[in-house]
Amino acid sequence: MDVLKLKQHSLAKVGEWETGAGVNISDPGAFFDSSTMNVTLLVVTILETPYVMHRLSSVNLTGNDRYEGFCIDLLRSIAGMVGFEYSIQLVPDGKYGVFDYESGEWNGIVRQLMDKKADLAVGSMTINYARESVIDFTKPFMNLGISILFKVPTTQSTRLFSFMNPLAIEIWLYVLAAYILVSLTMFLVARFSPYEWHNPHPCDVDNDLVQNQFSMSNSFWFTIGTLMQQGSLNPKVKYFRDFRYTNSMFQDSMIDTYKKMWRYMENKKPSVFVSTYKEGIDRVLEGNYAFLMESTMLDYIVQRNCNLTQIGGLLDSKGYGIATPMGSPWRDKISLAILELQEKGEIQMMYDKWWKHNRGDLDHCDRNDKTNKESKANALDVDNIGENNVEFSHID
Repeated sequence: MDVLKLKQHSLAKVGEWETGAGVNISDPGAFFDSSTMNVTLLVVTILETPYVMHRLSSVNLTGNDRYEGFCIDLLRSIAGMVGFEYSIQLVPDGKYGVFDYESGEWNGIVRQLMDKKADLAVGSMTINYARESVIDFTKPFMNLGISILFKVPTTQSTRLFSFMNPLAIEIWLYVLAAYILVSLTMFLVARFSPYEWHNPHPCDVDNDLVQNQFSMSNSFWFTIGTLMQQGSLNPKVKYFRDFRYTNSMFQDSMIDTYKKMWRYMENKKPSVFVSTYKEGIDRVLEGNYAFLMESTMLDYIVQRNCNLTQIGGLLDSKGYGIATPMGSPWRDKISLAILELQEKGEIQMMYDKWWKHNRGDLDHCDRNDKTNKESKANALDVDNIGENNVEFSHID
């Protein structure tokens, strides 16, 4: 058996072991390295707020000092615990890494790790099956999911007829017309039906006078009474406007609802797909638009914009991890460091620092004022009740 030692960017043979002869060390000096901090790992990343950002400074910064953010703080803590130096570089093509079916090759960070051009990759990089088949990931340092970003409805003062807000004026007019039409129909049908005519004095068999209980007033009263006995109108129309998420969630899903959403996205004209977070957020701010995005980024945006809010919970579950080349000896060490940081609560403190504390001039937003954010929606109009109006947004 060969005895190997991890050096700068490779494994070097420093001895061997044989049955009977035992261990024979050919490079004794390799075991007297006083410090492992001489190892410098090349770390690739992508600029994305608030994970990795350019540090704002009045002086020209160099090296690792050029960057700041959640992942930079995390990397600094892990390096101190595991024992290595690092050099941060941006990935040339600015992509995390997807498989190109035409060329049969990976790009982005995944390509860099596969070619052993980098030792680690940090950032908001999702752990998934396709990437895990060609590179390794540590334990996730952050768990998240997909949620819905929506514009906070404009607060309206309470009016005398506020109870009519769930339905648009047109709907109420249609309900009134239907009420009148049904009542008149009942009145006319009762006129022609022999079963609705009866003798008001049953004991007087010679009395030719007959009456019909469905008079005009009773017909209207019967309709409204029937309506109230069955409960108030409660339309259960559920509709989506425009949603965003990676196409794999819908295109490859086995869930019928997601399949239907993907078919709609493909056929919608004009296209509902967006290419950046900013484009999707801008469309939400314009109104009448919802945006599916990762919950961590959604939380970051909501903390900084009082006009936006999150609707519902998470639609799925996934995690971010630190990526390494396949078989890297650093993966397990970094995973243990991540678990220790999670148990100590330091990762949560980093999250609070970059998501909740560094909010600039927008700290005046009262995130505890639930009256402005919960259970508010626009009135249902004719188009919404007629059919589910589904529009979806997508970003690669």
